[in-house]
Amino acid sequence: TYTHVGDTAYTLPFDPSAMILLYRSDLFSDATLRRAYYEKYHESLEVPENFSQLTRAAEFFTREYNPDSPTLYGITCAKGPTIITACSFLPFYMANGGPVIRGGRLRLDTPELTAAIEQYLELHKYAGKSNNLWWSDSVQEFAEGVSATVLTFSNHVNYLMNSKHSNVVGRVNAAVMPGGKTVLGGG
Repeated sequence: TYTHVGDTAYTLPFDPSAMILLYRSDLFSDATLRRAYYEKYHESLEVPENFSQLTRAAEFFTREYNPDSPTLYGITCAKGPTIITACSFLPFYMANGGPVIRGGRLRLDTPELTAAIEQYLELHKYAGKSNNLWWSDSVQEFAEGVSATVLTFSNHVNYLMNSKHSNVVGRVNAAVMPGGKTVLGGG
């Protein structure tokens, strides 16, 4: 939608959203899982506040790395077109201190970018192997109960509300994007 006030045009997205972390609250609060996590990592299982914590939680909830995991994967990710990858990656880069601009130019040869790429790729080791081409695909996979977490835009949360299509209704919470740097979106 848009309007003019005097000679200035103002616009608002049709469906504003922010990238958030959705997580299975039943898993993160389970006493047996919390104890097993503590035994493995020597820290409490908490809602991830940074990408290192998210990666550890994703590894813990991936059955390939933890045979006792109640989920196949620690995280579900959208892996579609370039815009999907860019939106998914930007919070990692921004949480690591990017973008780095020197001499008026965006620098891509920085330790901040390298660290963000390494974190991003590490996290994807614990992701479902499905070809989720859009955010709704990854949320639907999460709704099927195959993963413990998903990074998605808030306007796709409605897929979790319908009990006919969700195995996790009533067992999901939302949190601020790990690293505290989110991406705003909207059509």
